Amino acid sequence: RRVLFRSADEAGRLAQQYSASRIDPERDRWMRMQEPRAMMFPKGGRVITMRAEKGRLRVPDRAIESGRLDGEVVIRLYKPDGANTVDTARDQPAVVVEADEALFDNRLGEIRCDRRVKVVTDQLRFEGEGLSMLLSADGRNIERLTVERPLSPIEIVRRVDGAKGALAPAAEAGHGPWADMADALVLPASALGAAPADPPAAPAAPRFY
Repeated sequence: RRVLFRSADEAGRLAQQYSASRIDPERDRWMRMQEPRAMMFPKGGRVITMRAEKGRLRVPDRAIESGRLDGEVVIRLYKPDGANTVDTARDQPAVVVEADEALFDNRLGEIRCDRRVKVVTDQLRFEGEGLSMLLSADGRNIERLTVERPLSPIEIVRRVDGAKGALAPAAEAGHGPWADMADALVLPASALGAAPADPPAAPAAPRFY
C-alpha cells in the first residue's frame, strides 16, 4: 500500500504529488522514502516525473523541496504541445534521464547527476558523467544542460518527412517542440568532432558527433 500526498501552490493550483511504499520521518523535515514516485507541475505547463528505489527528501509544508534519489533513477520532463496540456499516459517525454543517483532542488529548478547518466530526447541521445540541468524560473524552458564527461558519441536524430523523403523543416531549423533541449546542451570541446555527412532518407537518421 502506497502513501500519497498532494500539494498546491499559493493560487490553489496542484503543484506536486508524490507517493512512497514507506516513509520514515527524520529531523528538520527530512524523510526517507522507499520507492518514491513524484510528479511536479511547474507554472510553465511542463510536467516532471521522478522515480527511484529509495530517496532522502526534504518536505517542508507537505511539498518536496529538495533531496537525493538512489537506485534506478528515472526522471522524465514533459512539455505541452501548443494549447494542449500534458497527459503523461499519452504523451512522449521531451527528456528522459536515467541514472544511479540524482540530486534535485525545486527552489533552483536544478537536477544534478554526478555519476553515469543516460539522456534521451526525440532529437539526441548520449551517455555521460556529471550532468547538471537547470530549468528557467517560469518552468517553460531548459536554460542549461551541462555534461562534464561524455561517455558515448552524441547521436543527433533528424526526423525525415516520409512523404517527401526530406528532412522535416522543424527538425532541420531547430524549432521542433523540444528544440530548447538541444540549444541548451553544453559539452566539452573534446566531445565534438568534424561535421558528419548528410543522413540518408529514412524514418529516423542518426548522426554522430
